[in-house]
Amino acid sequence: DAVVDASTGGPFDALYIGGGGYTLPQYYDVTRGSTATVLEIDGSLPDIAVAELGLTEGPWLTTIVGDARIGVRSASGPFEVIIGDAFSGRSVPWHLTTQEFVEQLRDRLDPSGVYVLNVIDHPPLAFVRAELRTLAEVFEHVAVVARPGAVAGEFGGNYILAGSAIPFDAEAIAERVTDGEVVLVDDEARAWIGDAMLLTDEFAPVDQLLSRP
Repeated sequence: DAVVDASTGGPFDALYIGGGGYTLPQYYDVTRGSTATVLEIDGSLPDIAVAELGLTEGPWLTTIVGDARIGVRSASGPFEVIIGDAFSGRSVPWHLTTQEFVEQLRDRLDPSGVYVLNVIDHPPLAFVRAELRTLAEVFEHVAVVARPGAVAGEFGGNYILAGSAIPFDAEAIAERVTDGEVVLVDDEARAWIGDAMLLTDEFAPVDQLLSRP
C-alpha cells in the first residue's frame, strides 16, 4: 500500500494477480472508489470471500477465473495499478515470474502505472534478486521494499518489488511504511540485484532458486 499510495492519487483501475481474501481490492474500493479486475485460478474463492471474509461484490469488481497467463489476455486495461500476489505454497508460480509475463503486464499498464509484486524468499535471496532483475529488464524504474535485515540478507520474509515507466519517490514510500522498511529504488535497487539471473519462459527455475528458513 505504501508503494501504491506514493505512486497514485484518487481512484484507479487495478488488476490483481491472485484474489487471496480480496482484501486490497475491497480496501481500495472503500477508500478510493477504485475498480478491481481479479485474475483467480480457484473458482470457489469469490464465494468463500463473500461468505466468510466480508467481501461485498458490485460493479466495481470483476473476477476472471483461470490461470493468470490466460486471463490477462481478457483483462481490459489500461490499469493504473497491477498487484501480483499469487502463490503456490511459498513460491510464485514460475510462469508468473518471467520476462514474457512481465511484458504482458506492462502492456496492460497505463503509461504512468505501477506493477507491485509480493514475493517470499530467504538467504541467499537468489529468487527475489532474480525476480527484480527480471522487472528491471522490462521497466525503466524499479524498487524493492523490505525490512532492513531482509534487505541485508540477514534473514528472509516478504519483499515488495515494483516496476514502472516513471520514477519512484523513495522518500514518499519510506514515509508510508509502518515497520521501518528499507526502500531501494533505481541505481540502489539495481546494485542490490547483483549478478542474479534473468527469468524467462525458456528457463525460470523458481523452485530451485527459492530458499526456505
